[in-house]
Amino acid sequence: MTKLSGKVKSRSRRKKNIEQKNRLKRYKTNLISKIKTFNDPVLLEECNNIEEKEILSSIIQDNLKLMGKVLAATETGVGLAAPQIGFTKRIFALRPDPKVNDISFFINPEIIEYSKEKQSGIEGCLSYPDVFVPVERYKDIKIKYLDREGNKKIKKFDEKESVIVQHELEHFLFGPCFVGEAWKKGKFKVEKEIKRKGEKKKNELSKVWGKNDRKR
Repeated sequence: MTKLSGKVKSRSRRKKNIEQKNRLKRYKTNLISKIKTFNDPVLLEECNNIEEKEILSSIIQDNLKLMGKVLAATETGVGLAAPQIGFTKRIFALRPDPKVNDISFFINPEIIEYSKEKQSGIEGCLSYPDVFVPVERYKDIKIKYLDREGNKKIKKFDEKESVIVQHELEHFLFGPCFVGEAWKKGKFKVEKEIKRKGEKKKNELSKVWGKNDRKR
């Protein structure tokens, strides 16, 4: 048995690191491929509520886990609705900060209170890659929902998170979300077009989201 030299060990470590990175990349690519996009008919279906007794069932819990994994695999996704992975139930996952995989799940969410004040911003969507449109939303909302254990909850959202939640709720309705509707009508800007607007546009977007490519 011979002892490996320092150079050989270094090359071996680099090779292992590259292999690990490639495996992780393939893993994330496979998860992201589960997101339904553009003309997929499931994005036009109306979603149903989940019975409380069903929440702890394997089919619901397995889809919650999958939603969390898919959202975590994206670089900029801040929200994901169940129909975006082909599961037509009223569930969405929320990850306000793409750099931190702190993901919450909301089952049967329903808005019970709106603020009078509204805000405008640029929105994207994981189901419509590189499509961005201006949208006006309520600045603050309050929703009632069930958590992943079936507990009844009420939560208030403001500004950025409020917009994300309102976007996700659109995925539960019959028809595309606002971003998808704009894409179908051809009334949108792609990411490259937005970036060509220069620093002024980037600054405008950063005030709304912090980055111009965060998607819901």
